[in-house]
Amino acid sequence: MERISKKIAFKLLKYNSGWTNQEEVLLYSIQVLLEKSVVFTSLVLISIISDTILETLSIYLFMSFFRNFIGGKHAKTFWKCFLISVGIMLLALVLFFSISLTLFSEISLSLLLFLIAVLLFRNSEKALKKIGMVVVFLLLALILKNTFLSKSILVSLYITVLTK
Repeated sequence: MERISKKIAFKLLKYNSGWTNQEEVLLYSIQVLLEKSVVFTSLVLISIISDTILETLSIYLFMSFFRNFIGGKHAKTFWKCFLISVGIMLLALVLFFSISLTLFSEISLSLLLFLIAVLLFRNSEKALKKIGMVVVFLLLALILKNTFLSKSILVSLYITVLTK
């Protein structure tokens, strides 16, 4: 990915002389964009093959949103990141299709996730913000009462919190 990013960056720099002092930023931006595009495209292809497009996109969007607030680990290489990202998404889809939610199970899962979030984030920077965000979305999932959206929120939150 780095080699492709460099080629694109140097071509852009060749035709845009005003960016010469921004080489590193441009290179990094292109590389991140390419890597995210490869992961997303792979997930879309997997979802088309497995006929889970709506579920995949829903979980992917929620997990991306939650990860901005909760944070997460970074792999050292793109291919490790790729395998971990696709693996986590496949795990999320398995969870999505294997759990059956009732009001009792939804409340139980929400309480358990709240406790896990408090334990994981209690010493972290912006702990109240992270725990508060988890609580808000857990309440939203409970309000939505066992719908596609509530299941997507719960699965996404669980995976995001547990892979933090």
